[in-house]
Order: sequence, then structure tokens, then C-alpha cells
Amino acid sequence: MFYAGLFTTVLIPALMLLFGWLLAAPGNTVGKPNHLFGYRTKASMRSQETWEFANRYCGRLWMKWSIPILAVSLAVFFLLDASETAITVIPLGQLIPMFITIWLTEQAIKQEFHCKEVDIRDRKST
Repeated sequence: MFYAGLFTTVLIPALMLLFGWLLAAPGNTVGKPNHLFGYRTKASMRSQETWEFANRYCGRLWMKWSIPILAVSLAVFFLLDASETAITVIPLGQLIPMFITIWLTEQAIKQEFHCKEVDIRDRKST
């Protein structure tokens, strides 16, 4: 039970770090807008330029936030003695910053490209 809980505690921040690096690292290309990989919203898929901007921006956010999220998650995990409550609450809490990155990225697209119709409800998935 302890190792399964530890795994679930580390999983989301580790994936954020990995996919953040894949999206934002210099030299990595995110290709053309597609429905399979990358930061996919109506606003990000408007053009190649918005696609690249959104993927790099979101990727950088994920890389910056993954380590603090991991640190807080591990602290909560050990403070709650690896209980079932911790194993349930931590991943749910980790989703909050992920949703915040969607909002921040949409706002950055709106500001960078002066889009007037960017709406968080147009979000397909990340």
C-alpha cells in the first residue's frame, strides 16, 4: 500500500515534468496542430504560430510547477502517514494546478495574439 501510494503521489508531477520538457525544450518540435499530442484547445490550434506558442508556454509552466507540486505532495503524503485519504486527496489536489495552467495559457494566447474569442469552455483536452 505504501509504494502504490508513493507511486500515485509522484506520477502526476513526473508526467508534468516529462511532458513539459517534451513541449518546451529547445529543439523539440511539436509539429503541426493535431488532435493527438500537445496543448490542444480551439485557441491553440488556430494557426501554427499559436500552436507553437501555446505548447511552449504550457510546457514551461508544467516544468516550473512540477517540482513544487511534487514537494508539497510528498510532504502531505508523509504527514498523513500514507493513508488512503492521502492517496485519494493528493492526485485530486495535483489536478488543480494543471487546470490553472490551462487558464494561464489561454490568457497568454489571448494577450500574445490579441484574440477576442478565446474561451476556456472551448478547451478540448491537454
